[in-house]
Amino acid sequence: MSRKVFTVIAALIALLVTGSPALAQSDPVVADPGDRTGVMGMAVSLQLTATGGTTPYTWSAANLPPGLTVAAATGLVSGTPQQWGLYEVTATAKDSVGRLGSVTFNWNIVTPPVPCGNGNSTDYPIRDKSTVDSPITVTNCPTHGLPNSRVEVHIKHTYIGDLVVSLVSPDGTVFVLHNRTGGGTDDINQSYPVNLSGEWVEGTWKLRVRDTAYRDTGFIDSWSIAL
Repeated sequence: MSRKVFTVIAALIALLVTGSPALAQSDPVVADPGDRTGVMGMAVSLQLTATGGTTPYTWSAANLPPGLTVAAATGLVSGTPQQWGLYEVTATAKDSVGRLGSVTFNWNIVTPPVPCGNGNSTDYPIRDKSTVDSPITVTNCPTHGLPNSRVEVHIKHTYIGDLVVSLVSPDGTVFVLHNRTGGGTDDINQSYPVNLSGEWVEGTWKLRVRDTAYRDTGFIDSWSIAL
């Protein structure tokens, strides 16, 4: 019996026994990423992977949380969730000959936590060529800050171009909020976004104002922080 005939017979036997050709590759198998949790308004990313089939894969995903997309060529899911809720997501990989593999998992998007914070409305004078700190102490909030923390600042001053305004964390990390911009404009009334996700919330925070020139003075009117 020739080798060619033997191969054909073996393939037919495999087809009868298993229902698939002996030499056919398997469908893609998508790895289960497990159930996921995200926070509305905070960016996320998830790399989908698969084995089997014939690469390259083309990726798609059904019922992703609004604000998230999947890159068809790479399987990277990314974006910023825009709506809270529980989403049953089905991710699918299609190989180069059209075979499909998929996996279904839950993605729970929750609302952001209520931020910790505090404020200080005591006036602190800003004198020529000097630095002043206004403190705020945060307690009963054993966590890290948020990527979208806010610092609201109200300063009375007759030349804000003289001022460098910074937030100082309890561990001494300095975040510059205002750096000698605005020229001769009066007063600062501004809410600043600050990424404080790497900072422990509890402790004493300081609003530090440095006056870099002579003649114009003012005072810290009030400030607050939402962590």
